[in-house]
Amino acid sequence: MAEETEQSSGPEEATESQVITLDEVTMERGTVDLYDHDGVISGNVYRGAVLRGNANLAIEGEILGVPETRSVIEVAGDVQVDGSVTGAKITARNVVVSGDLTDCQILAEGYLEVHGSMSNCQINVGSRASLIRGMNHKRLEARSFDQKISELTVQTSSAARKFIRGY
Repeated sequence: MAEETEQSSGPEEATESQVITLDEVTMERGTVDLYDHDGVISGNVYRGAVLRGNANLAIEGEILGVPETRSVIEVAGDVQVDGSVTGAKITARNVVVSGDLTDCQILAEGYLEVHGSMSNCQINVGSRASLIRGMNHKRLEARSFDQKISELTVQTSSAARKFIRGY
């Protein structure tokens, strides 16, 4: 269950930002969109889980995906993982992993920091990562628009049938 808490940004700033806290994330939960809020996962992220957002994400556990069913994390800010990462695709500004990185795809605009070992990973760091991330964002936007268009088409078709029946 999602728990939202408000934390002050600092004594000088009058605004408060929300932090969305989750116990764990599984594929059964569907896509978790953090929008413009920072996120904290106090447990693990399991295979097939999808996390998206426009801020930072801290994972206090591990990411436990598999290459066939990757865990996907796409955030505009930084990602910090306190444990190891296996079978994940991470797209972020900066990525810090305290443990090992195995069977992963990482796209980081700024830097990648891994405190353990890395094996069987595809790493893109720097401006090319930014371009790839931009293309992926546009692709997701296009999919969203396609879905909205098909929903409107269904609604229009249904309304036309009702009109004809009523006429």
